[in-house]
Amino acid sequence: MLDRTGHGSLYNDYSYFIKGADTDSCVGHARATQKGWLSPKETFMGSAFCLGLASVLGLYLTSLVSSTTSIDFDCYMVFVTVSSVFNAFCYTGGEYPLGYIGLGN
Repeated sequence: MLDRTGHGSLYNDYSYFIKGADTDSCVGHARATQKGWLSPKETFMGSAFCLGLASVLGLYLTSLVSSTTSIDFDCYMVFVTVSSVFNAFCYTGGEYPLGYIGLGN
């Protein structure tokens, strides 16, 4: 939840604003950067904080499960966490956002 709500919404807001997709003529829910409630830097830093916190918590929970089941640190879950971080930023950000070429959903 922290990842989807915190990072997802904030980073999408940041990406849309930077790309110029958020204008006053946009319909729908208010976006914090578009409305001037947060600067682009604040929006990006908030999303990075939420994603970082969610990643640390996920890796911590993975280590707890690994220690109770006598299995080494689960490399599969580390891969899932790292690829999720990549996908979270690449969904609407970057030069070729995944959400716009049919690979994001």
